[in-house]
Amino acid sequence: MSYRDRDFAHNVLYSRQQCVRIINDIRNGEVNEEDIDKLSNFLQFALALMQAEGSKRWSEAKRNAELMSYMK
Repeated sequence: MSYRDRDFAHNVLYSRQQCVRIINDIRNGEVNEEDIDKLSNFLQFALALMQAEGSKRWSEAKRNAELMSYMK
C-alpha cells in the first residue's frame, strides 16, 4: 500500500470517528457550533460526491456503510 493510500485510509478513519463523535455529542446535548458546521460541511461534500458518482456507486457505498455499522 502506498503512502497516499495510507494517508487516504487514515483520513477516512479520522472523518468517520469525528462524525460518530459529533453525532454522539448531539445525542448527549453537548454539541458545539463548530462541530455542527464541520458535520454540515462533511454532509454537503458527501452529497456532492454522491451526485458525481451516480446511483450504482452510491448503492455500493451504502451497502458497505451498513455492513460496517453492524461490525462496530
